[in-house]
Amino acid sequence: MGVEPFQDDEPIEMRSSDDAWCKFEASLDNGSFELRITRSADDPMIGIFAWHDESIFGRVAGEDLIVEPGITGARFAVPILYLDKEGFNVYDNERLKYLGDDKCSIFVSTIGSGELELPLPRFAGPIYLIVFQVPEGWGERIIPKRRYEFLTLRR
Repeated sequence: MGVEPFQDDEPIEMRSSDDAWCKFEASLDNGSFELRITRSADDPMIGIFAWHDESIFGRVAGEDLIVEPGITGARFAVPILYLDKEGFNVYDNERLKYLGDDKCSIFVSTIGSGELELPLPRFAGPIYLIVFQVPEGWGERIIPKRRYEFLTLRR
């Protein structure tokens, strides 16, 4: 999928966190960050599961990611990433910032969980992400391996 973390317009080095090169991690400063994703305007929406520990990676059965309905949020780009083991953050064309023909960006400055919203400098722990392409029409609940990536952002 081509997911890259950035801070202050600089790419953050990613490294494999397992021998199979299926999970990646990056070390971030305390401030806001963005995820840059290879995607054209006609591609499926982007979904992000986010959680505070690696148990979120248990959503994968074999090599397929199992999804349920998402958390759509506002119709515009809100810089909040919600932590939720069941629902996921949904980013459609209106919620993405386009950087070019095949690159878009998701900016995050706040972590949300339930009724609580914390600015990133006050959030101490790592953030475990599954970034994936949301199926058209939401009828499909199984995402094949080539359409998702695991990423751990350490702080």
